[in-house]
Amino acid sequence: MPELRTHLTDTDWVDADHPDAGYGEWLQAASSLADNIAETETPYAIEPNDIHRNRVTHAIARYPLTAVDLLAQVEQCFIDTRDDGVENTTPEAIRQLLFDYADEHSVSSYADD
Repeated sequence: MPELRTHLTDTDWVDADHPDAGYGEWLQAASSLADNIAETETPYAIEPNDIHRNRVTHAIARYPLTAVDLLAQVEQCFIDTRDDGVENTTPEAIRQLLFDYADEHSVSSYADD
């Protein structure tokens, strides 16, 4: 995750003790992933707007969460904020999106967390 977060936010998540991505970088990361959903032919079970939910954006670009914690945060956000909870939009969709994005942008070590 640190390499992917570094790519998405242009902030060093790999070597920094306390990465300091700001609001603009959080939006940049969310927009990059949302654009990827909108522009790809891969059918993700997530809408671009779901990436811009505060807790999802924060899990991806603000906090140094592990991949497991990131998915748990996303799941809880969907349960709390979507009318259909995780019935149609799942944390696994975020997981697949992150893997695909990392592959497409040649981000290495993304699976090492």
